[in-house]
Amino acid sequence: MKIMRRLATLIGLTLAVIVGASIPAYALFSDSVSLPGTSITTVTVARPTSVSVSITRCHPVKGTNVTVTWVGSGTKGVTGYRVMAHLGNGQSIVMGETAAGTTTFDGNLSVSSMDAQPRLSVIALTSYGWTAQSAKTGIIAC
Repeated sequence: MKIMRRLATLIGLTLAVIVGASIPAYALFSDSVSLPGTSITTVTVARPTSVSVSITRCHPVKGTNVTVTWVGSGTKGVTGYRVMAHLGNGQSIVMGETAAGTTTFDGNLSVSSMDAQPRLSVIALTSYGWTAQSAKTGIIAC
């Protein structure tokens, strides 16, 4: 008798799960609520512009010294800039970082980096984690 009750309970629960799973949910995602006096604004981080590179030294063993200059981002919250070397083999190398008010950077590209036809860019860094990257320069060559 206990077996029959347990079997009936099991069959009943199984049917309840099957029927319950087949009933569609009626959730509405189009409801909206407006709150008075609230607004959301977004910020677009302006990328650095006019990136230029001057070669200060080309050495066949020690690599190439460069000075990179740019026009900084006018976006509020910029905390600094990151200078990147983009190699022809797909790799990107962080050359260094500067403070927010600094728009010039002196760095070195190794001989192997120079062999990989590097192009440089500058990335604006912000206090809220957003970034904006400049256009890449032409290939740097001695």
